[in-house]
Amino acid sequence: LSKDPQAYADFDADTIADLRTSLESFLDGVLESDDADYRRFFLADEVFLNDRLAGLYGIESPGEGFQGVRLDPGKRAGILTHPYLMAMLAHARESSPIHRGVFLVRGVMGQSLRPPPVAVSPLAPDLHPGLTTRVRVALQTKPAECMTCHQIINPLGFTLEHFDAVGR
Repeated sequence: LSKDPQAYADFDADTIADLRTSLESFLDGVLESDDADYRRFFLADEVFLNDRLAGLYGIESPGEGFQGVRLDPGKRAGILTHPYLMAMLAHARESSPIHRGVFLVRGVMGQSLRPPPVAVSPLAPDLHPGLTTRVRVALQTKPAECMTCHQIINPLGFTLEHFDAVGR
């Protein structure tokens, strides 16, 4: 898990460790609460942040240690949109609707996907500066042999497109 230091100067090994702790704190909070309910895994909009992560996500410090914070009220969906997961399912400089969509199809919906017939590198944003990530992905996966899987991958991945490469 690494990000382009020019685009994300604050995203370093300490930040990655803090994000992992944040995810573990979230999971523990759901499992160990008196009113534990599995639905909180998918519905909670609370993220555990410390000073470093609060700075990365542009909010005021929550206080000492890791504290639960409503980050982006109404836009988070528990573990599915946790910043650590969003960062893992992204490229070094930008989000990846394909990685995020494949995760949702395989990991959440439990569907199998065939491996792609040919390994294809994403269209480089630098070569197509006028195109959004969504448009580049749609163009690249437009052929019929791609759409057999991408007709389900792309729409799911696009739902998480408003989170950048570090889960903001």
